[in-house]
Amino acid sequence: MKSTPLSLIFTGLLATVAITACGDKDDDDTGGGDGTTDTTDDTTDDTTDDTTDDTTGITTYFEPTSLLFDVRHGLREGAMVDVTSGGAPIDAYVAMWLTNDDWEGFDDTRNYCVMFWDISSAELSSCANDDGVDCWAAFTVTEPLALGWGGECDNLDPGDWAPKLGDDASGDDVAASVLADFGAGDMGWGFAPMSSSFGGEVETAYADYWADHGTKFMSTMIYTNVTGEYKWWELNTAFAYGIDDDNELLVEGKGNVLLDVDSSSPVAMDGFYTSSFFYGFVFN
Repeated sequence: MKSTPLSLIFTGLLATVAITACGDKDDDDTGGGDGTTDTTDDTTDDTTDDTTDDTTGITTYFEPTSLLFDVRHGLREGAMVDVTSGGAPIDAYVAMWLTNDDWEGFDDTRNYCVMFWDISSAELSSCANDDGVDCWAAFTVTEPLALGWGGECDNLDPGDWAPKLGDDASGDDVAASVLADFGAGDMGWGFAPMSSSFGGEVETAYADYWADHGTKFMSTMIYTNVTGEYKWWELNTAFAYGIDDDNELLVEGKGNVLLDVDSSSPVAMDGFYTSSFFYGFVFN
């Protein structure tokens, strides 16, 4: 993995989504952000252009500057459950996004590398937000398994991102090495009431949307050692969508049912939880 230290940055991407099966998401412009994550079951991107200039022989690599995390899965009584839409399963995952300074959000089909982890082996954990309020639900995975990757992951510079593979490493080998390095230790995530400071920052960033939908927001907590030490970070906003007794996504009119958050509740609402970027890490 690239050895450059990371520090926290503000990303300011807010997206609420209409969720459909098989990982497809439809844009919901009410989010006030840059769109939504567009993922499919085929998480390996085979469309990346050749990065070698035929006239000079010089290889141009994808050079990420930021690291973001993305989480989505169902919850019932605080435990992960599979959720369906129209009877078909909805993808559940934890994803890591490497983006560069040219990335314009989810409508930008280049300028990013996204990597997905299998979270089926996750174990229950515990965490707290920045005010010390316990998470409603939290999970950790030891040495998570990779599901795949997309975007420009195959164009990462092996000299920076896969030094253990040697100078001849390229393409899939590099992406697999990055996943292996990031997955070499524990990682975790959870959902919690927003702390007062984080909630204030979100309200300021999205004043108009907050005025109408402030009761829908919660926090996504991420457990990682990317800064050199393990810590729970209150990184992202999150939303929960209603599910019925059979864990089928609720539909109201043409959209899904976005749930109100009861911050005083000691337990997580039953629903399908999605994360939206707010903070991330920058390579210094």
